[in-house]
Amino acid sequence: MESLKEISNKIIKCSHNDKLEILISVRAFLFDNSEIYGLIFDEYSIYDDVIEQTKNKSNKTIKFQNEKNIKKIGLKHQDLFFLPKNKKNSLISLVDSLIEEFNCTVIYDKIRADPFMPDDLCKFVLENKSCFSQSNIDLFIKRTKELNNIIGYADIEKQIYENCFTISRKNKIRNYWINIWGLSETYLNPGIVENLLL
Repeated sequence: MESLKEISNKIIKCSHNDKLEILISVRAFLFDNSEIYGLIFDEYSIYDDVIEQTKNKSNKTIKFQNEKNIKKIGLKHQDLFFLPKNKKNSLISLVDSLIEEFNCTVIYDKIRADPFMPDDLCKFVLENKSCFSQSNIDLFIKRTKELNNIIGYADIEKQIYENCFTISRKNKIRNYWINIWGLSETYLNPGIVENLLL
């Protein structure tokens, strides 16, 4: 297992090579979710095109790409997974500071992999409506509504300590969510959800 200093050096070295995708992938593993996808918006981006590229990727594809990216700098996901929380936090700060050096905005679509995370992508789309087509705006509004309906239906109360029943219910919701909104087919054909037998 590699030390914090060795991991930090590899991360810094990759940033000098202008590898923003690698930094985003490292960040996903530091948050213990290899299926988190980072969308890169810069002044040259056509925002709808960035969204269209995302639609073609399933969570499995995103996970595979993130694993491939960290291997480029000689890291294994175990190196990041087994780090203590304080070391992960210092690496997250390092990665975030390196990402800020790039002249772009990175939005993480965390909710695609975990329905209990904030929907930063939908928020970004709604804040920048003039840059997105109406069909993409409608798609992310629909995704947020369905998420709110599912979580409201499950009626999970926030507690300091979760019991087995609550954990089980959350896991079922995660699996259900990933099997619908973690697939590229749902984004390419938003009407597919209505045709599913649940």
